Amino acid sequence: MTLRERGTGDPAPRELAADLVVDATGRASRTPQWLAALGGTPPAEEILETGRAYASCLFDGDAPPRGLRGFYIVPEATAPLGAIVMPVEDGRWTVTLSGPRDLAPPNDPGAFVEFAHRLPHPAPHTWLSTAHPAGRPVGYRHTANRRRRYDRLGRDHGGLLVVGDAACALNPVYGQGLSVAALTALALSRALAAPRTPTAHTLQRAALRAAAPAWDVATGADSPMPGATGNAVRTGPTARLLTRYLDRVRAHVPGDPVVCTANRDVLFLLAPPRTLLTSPRVLRRTLLGTPVPTPRDLPTP
Repeated sequence: MTLRERGTGDPAPRELAADLVVDATGRASRTPQWLAALGGTPPAEEILETGRAYASCLFDGDAPPRGLRGFYIVPEATAPLGAIVMPVEDGRWTVTLSGPRDLAPPNDPGAFVEFAHRLPHPAPHTWLSTAHPAGRPVGYRHTANRRRRYDRLGRDHGGLLVVGDAACALNPVYGQGLSVAALTALALSRALAAPRTPTAHTLQRAALRAAAPAWDVATGADSPMPGATGNAVRTGPTARLLTRYLDRVRAHVPGDPVVCTANRDVLFLLAPPRTLLTSPRVLRRTLLGTPVPTPRDLPTP
């Protein structure tokens, strides 16, 4: 392994011998380029790009009344703007607004609040109109889903383990990154606790399996988005049928606590995605029930 000290004024590289190299450098990982430069094989990549953008800002404001804990509007193909409003520490609230890249949330606090007026439900904008920004919104544009298949490189790369966003980067608007990191850490811990010391290839496969449910959720939600591109976009009759069913699931979320709980658990990685298809209660309510929309007059300060 070749290293160059940062900030020392000495650009000379030095060699460091290592039995195992772990790459946890995130989306900007250069391991594929380094492997190619060494004459190796870079991993195959699965990509789904929707061109989405988001911005986040902290606000000081009163909690919504009647026990409401925040607002969550999940973007979908027919309503591509999304919002997450939730409490954090010191009585503040974090607000994230998202949209297509040609309709990106602005970084000016006033324009940020006004942008919320375009959301499919008025409650977040009504609440934001009574709150005060604690700083400027910060925007982000790199939201592609990208999975690098290091698990397919075989045992020739036995001294390399790639984890986190360096291996599987998800669309951040779904808020799954930290959960996937925790699930990956648990999976690696279990693998390392086995009686026999696992190979790096075994650990790489464990990391991939830990991130797979989140990958399925993010790519499943992003595939129907307008302008979605990449080799991971789901197409064909089966994908279209599944999209129609999941559209019905989302339509029942506002007014059906059973469907809402099941959908929430899948989105937050508390349950595998297949539970939306295998639960008799969810199937019956989704296919036979009548959706009840979210009331337009939700209580806000």
